[in-house]
Amino acid sequence: MSEKLPKGWAKKRISDFITHLGSGVSVNASTEVTIEAEHYILKTSCVSSGFFDKNEKKPVLNKNEIKRLKERLNNGSIIINRSNTPSLVGSSAYVATAPENTFLPDKLWQVKIDKTLVSATWFSFLLSFQEMRESLRKIASGTSGSMKNISKNKFLSLQITLPPLLEQKKMSEIFSSWDAAIVCTQKLLENSKQQKKALMQQLLIGNQHTVSSVTTWKSYKFSELFTTLCNANNPRADLSENGEYGYIHYGDIHKLTTDFLDCNQLSISKISKNKLTKIELLKEGDLLVADASEDYQGIGKSVEIKNLRGRHIVAGLHTILLRDNKKFLLDGFKGYIQHIPHVSKGLQKAATGISVLGISKRALLDVDVLLPPLDEQKAIAKILTAADALIAQYEVKLAHLQQQKKALMQQLLTGKIRVMPDTLGNAGATPA
Repeated sequence: MSEKLPKGWAKKRISDFITHLGSGVSVNASTEVTIEAEHYILKTSCVSSGFFDKNEKKPVLNKNEIKRLKERLNNGSIIINRSNTPSLVGSSAYVATAPENTFLPDKLWQVKIDKTLVSATWFSFLLSFQEMRESLRKIASGTSGSMKNISKNKFLSLQITLPPLLEQKKMSEIFSSWDAAIVCTQKLLENSKQQKKALMQQLLIGNQHTVSSVTTWKSYKFSELFTTLCNANNPRADLSENGEYGYIHYGDIHKLTTDFLDCNQLSISKISKNKLTKIELLKEGDLLVADASEDYQGIGKSVEIKNLRGRHIVAGLHTILLRDNKKFLLDGFKGYIQHIPHVSKGLQKAATGISVLGISKRALLDVDVLLPPLDEQKAIAKILTAADALIAQYEVKLAHLQQQKKALMQQLLTGKIRVMPDTLGNAGATPA
């Protein structure tokens, strides 16, 4: 934050306004999270998204374990993740209304604030501010590269720049309006994803015909539908910003939330031509499959290539490049075949490995695919493409709102823009 303090702001240690910083204990809880119980313990994931998720908890059923519970969650408190991965340690959320009989584990802190000095909601926003998150990561320690811990002393000793209480409250009102819009958009996005899932469950098993009630689906092997082509095996160290060719790594496939790789929209890594030998260039409509995954849900994750428009792009490490024979599959439908229940089950059955799961070309080509005729594929693709377009629309809106909030926080929490009562009308914009 700025060295020169804005007028009326002061440097304070967190210990100056914290009245309580407590953690619970870890107890044995049921893994059946849907069980109704009288007592619950929070999961660390209850704050990983920046918002408090009351559903991220586990029921505690054993009487002896119930007796061990401590640090009951209270209204108006802040939860901080004191022990987690480097990216998640220090994540936090404000709890407006606490669910009943819910307790904290040892890896979460509950923070209570002296409300005469600091607004709890403002402090919660400050904790999620990028610069503050970086400060929390820096004080986190641990010998393991995967887990970091924040000590109470280091946390309480942190200095922050504190605006007047009334200005804190005005900031909170502005940030909260963006949060409300973000939460609303997230719900719309999740609903649209669930609607697409329901559509796929109906359309991709032949229960709901789009062309004719007597449509006959036929079974094929992947080997009857596709030819496998050579992919590159270059590590990320070979990639270069000045490369002439695009390079799609299996991690790029797993990051995509869609079933298509739109070359117009995705920022694709580059590789120099001299790093490649006898590699097939991608073509429009190719299916690119990730051959490795850390979980069963990601086995066989694939994307159909679209909008190449003359670009030179190759399939990279841990991918399988499939090109169809243009007889049984339509462009625009291939991306969805991974969701056909018969296919997803076959992919999971063909996977091998323990910590990392993989599928070989031979095993993939032996998987059965139950396909509708071409006219049915066209009709199904039209419906699912419309569902994808709605999802993409909400994703763009969500990203826009999140970026707006990030920019606002940068301006307001550093004092570059002041929101004193007489100027609130000018500074307190509403989400677009």
